[in-house]
Amino acid sequence: MSARSGSYLLQVPWLLAGNVFYSLYQWGLIALVAKTWGATQVGEFAFGLAVCGPLFLFTNMNLRTLLATDVDREFLLRHYFFLRLKLSVGALAVAVAIGTLLGGLGGEALRVLVAVAWLKFIESMSDLAYGALQQSDDLRGVGVSMTVRSAASFLLALVLLTRGVSLWQVVLSVSLVWGTLFILLDLPRARSRWTGAASGAMLSRAKPQIRLMARALPLGVVAALVSLDANLPRYIVKAQGGDSELGIYAGIGFIILAGNNIVVSACQSVVSRLATDFRHHRISRFRRTVSGLIAGSTLLCILGGLVAWSFGDAILGSVYSNEYVGRETLFSVLVLGAAFGYGGLILQYATTAVGRYKSQIVVYVVSILVTGGASWWLGNMYGTTGVAVGRSLGWFTQFGLMLPLLIYWGGANGRNTPDAARGEDS
Repeated sequence: MSARSGSYLLQVPWLLAGNVFYSLYQWGLIALVAKTWGATQVGEFAFGLAVCGPLFLFTNMNLRTLLATDVDREFLLRHYFFLRLKLSVGALAVAVAIGTLLGGLGGEALRVLVAVAWLKFIESMSDLAYGALQQSDDLRGVGVSMTVRSAASFLLALVLLTRGVSLWQVVLSVSLVWGTLFILLDLPRARSRWTGAASGAMLSRAKPQIRLMARALPLGVVAALVSLDANLPRYIVKAQGGDSELGIYAGIGFIILAGNNIVVSACQSVVSRLATDFRHHRISRFRRTVSGLIAGSTLLCILGGLVAWSFGDAILGSVYSNEYVGRETLFSVLVLGAAFGYGGLILQYATTAVGRYKSQIVVYVVSILVTGGASWWLGNMYGTTGVAVGRSLGWFTQFGLMLPLLIYWGGANGRNTPDAARGEDS
């Protein structure tokens, strides 16, 4: 193992710790809201995320992953930064417009939606800075930033909510903390790490941001579809059961999201290496990495499912409130179904690392159709638990479609390279 590889591996726990703290912050915020204001307010917050999530993920265009896998540093950091800034400003304007046009929202719900949109705007800028640090193998910088941001945000939310401050004001206050950390910590560190220059061929092109956007557009579509697929059950629960039922579904869903963030951190820590391994035809190492991630996430879900089935009521009642007691079946279904969701997420990162973007669009369109149709149909028959089963069927569809595609691409890469075996473990 090279010194650089050893140093990289030593930094992986920093990224994992940052994502763990971020997950705890998200979960803790929902728990605080549930205990302070109840499930209805959780539902309003979740609906704001459901509206803003697909929008910002589309305009983010997964530039973080594209930047992190830009091995040759074809584009300058400012090309990524200004493209992200322009698109995020547009997303913020559209989110505010959507909130204004949704006349059915009450005044508090509208303010929460707008506050969430502003928070997502700030988050999108830090996300890109993390991509620059990640490409430079500075996972420690990402982890430290996420840890500081999460701890400061949770403590601020705890103080404000216990003093009776409204949710939208809490969210705006948290966004102020995030913006300050981005300006003082994330952006300067990213600029110092991204020292490479764009290639001469790229610099000769008149509009590199347009070229970058054209390359990233399929990733943006995929990210938006992924978010729409995740939030579609929330729209259905709100339509069928209202804000209170949505608050219960979303509160339990944030536990799944905590595990999702851990899986994301693991994927982010290896995606640059996956891209390099595939490019240099080290297919066996590529497969071992992906298989290891899937095995670990599956074990996590199996253990989580057993805990949810055995102690679900006690966990939900103590973490949230008595409104969540009696939902251990819903809890167990989501945890066990997440095994396929986490696996599909890992395969998405792997297919991004090999440069296959457009095929993901087809996979997620099919998944959305399955998730939406099954969730609506089963939700009408079995309530929110039926929606969770529909969500799990969508996760299974993603995994089942993406796995054979990745196996095929890996096999083709190995067959088309005469010296693949020689460079396999180099």
